[in-house]
Formats: sequence, structure tokens, C-alpha cells
Amino acid sequence: MRMFLLFCCLAFASHITCQTTMHNFSVRDVHGKQHRLYENYLDSSKVVVIKFFFTTCPPCIANAPFWQQKYVQFGSGNNGVEFFSVTTITSDYDPKVLAFEATYNQTMKGISQDGGANNITGPFKDGVYGDWYGTPSFVVIAPDRTMRYPVFFNDLDGAIDMPKPKSQYYRLL
Repeated sequence: MRMFLLFCCLAFASHITCQTTMHNFSVRDVHGKQHRLYENYLDSSKVVVIKFFFTTCPPCIANAPFWQQKYVQFGSGNNGVEFFSVTTITSDYDPKVLAFEATYNQTMKGISQDGGANNITGPFKDGVYGDWYGTPSFVVIAPDRTMRYPVFFNDLDGAIDMPKPKSQYYRLL
């Protein structure tokens, strides 16, 4: 019983969170439009949802129709939520991401290496926000610049809709 309680305490401790602020970024999507996180989205009270993917990632491909449904569910960027698909692979340039969008009917903002994907992925892959969870993984950023990472796909609705005070957005240690 003591070992069980110790295990439970250790498991709980591994999920203790602390608050963090998402870094600002400026990127260009595969259609040539510039996007600045703070200025274009957060300062306009939008929630931003990021999916880390790469064009040949089997789980990312399997998830693509559901990701598109989620984008449409939250207003296709016309309401208070914006979606980005950001590649994590250095060989995913605009033509590959454009082909991925066309093949899998992705209409949210796609960011390739040409557009500066590393401006977003770099701090995550470098451990600034805790462990790197690979692809696909999701980040939800509140208008107050705090974030939740990682967010599992099945938890996106709750992460997007939850109250947005700073105390509600955290990262795993």
C-alpha cells in the first residue's frame, strides 16, 4: 500500500504545472500572408491553436480530417479562435506543405520552413516549454499570452473554451 501511495504521489508530482508565457513570433504562411502572434491574434482577443506536424507523419495524416473539422467547428478563423499547422521537419518547404493542404483538404494557416516554422517550433524542440512531445501535438494560447502545452486532441475543445485567466493556462514541467 505504501508503494502504491508513493507511486500515486510521484505520478501526480510529474503533472504539477506552472504558468508560462508563449513567445511572440512572426511567420509567413504557404500562401504568402504574414502572421504575428501578439499583434494579429492575441491583442485582438483571439485564442490561437497550433498543431505541430510534418507532411509524411502517419498520425498527422490520420488526424488531418479531424483537425479540419475542429477548425470549421471553431469558425474557420472568423470567430475568436485561429488555427495554425506548423511543420517540424526542416525539409518541409512551401511546396510540400501546399501539397499536404491540397491532398488532405487543410484550410487553416500552414507554416513551412520557408515561412519560418522554426520561429515557433524551435523553443518547443529545445525544451523551453518542457518536454518535446513530437507530432502531432497541440498548443493552445490564450489572449493573455499564457499557454497550455501539450494539449491532447481529445482535450482541445475544453482547452479552447475554458476560462482564460492566467491561472488556467499552464505547461508541464
